Amino acid sequence: MASAKSCTTLARRCCKVESMPRAPRTASRASRTARPPHASDPKVAQSDADPALVSAGWQRVRLALRDHGMLLQSDPTLPNVAALVAGETVRGSWWGHAANHSIFHVTTRLARHPDALATKLIDGKTTWVHRRLWPALLAAATAGEPWQARGLSPGARALHARLRREGGVSASGPVARELQARLLAIGEEVHTDAGHHATRLLTWERWAARDMAAGPSPGPPHAERLLDEAARLLGGEAVVERLPWHAVQSAGRRTQQASPTARGGKPRTAPGA
Repeated sequence: MASAKSCTTLARRCCKVESMPRAPRTASRASRTARPPHASDPKVAQSDADPALVSAGWQRVRLALRDHGMLLQSDPTLPNVAALVAGETVRGSWWGHAANHSIFHVTTRLARHPDALATKLIDGKTTWVHRRLWPALLAAATAGEPWQARGLSPGARALHARLRREGGVSASGPVARELQARLLAIGEEVHTDAGHHATRLLTWERWAARDMAAGPSPGPPHAERLLDEAARLLGGEAVVERLPWHAVQSAGRRTQQASPTARGGKPRTAPGA
């Protein structure tokens, strides 16, 4: 079984960022997942999986992603990988659930599937996106819309500038998750020559040149509408509002409404001014 320490590393993705399980990789091959939680030994973790849960869970996950176009890794209410494998709602970290190794196994398989891409699309949480929506996702991510940069922390701005210069950087922590949540970067797991797992951020352009076939791309407004429709299918208007272009704008409106001038009051004046 995975150690207690390994079972606590999931809570994060913008990203409280939710993590995906990791499996051994060669140094030259990258996973389509965001950085996963440790298992003390991935081979042991997969050998402890329940074959019946894995088989049924994989079919449910594969069909749900195909039908919805997007699927969360874990969520208390929306369709998600953990619940589809476990056959019940999974609250909190799925590493604490009895089906954790089966969830690990299915997630690892999903990470290797050619039609699945892990992003931070909904609430900055791990969101799997089906290949048919990749053109829309790429168009929205590379549009350079104001919502993507509004309110970014100085650290995230500096990291983004470096990423634009270099095309890919190793990075982790809050600023890396911040960029992924604004679709300013896509994260992937790499297996280093030293045998370690690390997270690498790529520009969307570099990712697309490597992993997407050339083809027509929708304009940004149409791309966002396509992703809105998929989110609506997944869970209604409340999920649409959790997509980043809506969430950032909603947060901006709430900030304006909370300001003294928006309430009709006078802005505070510093003493001695």
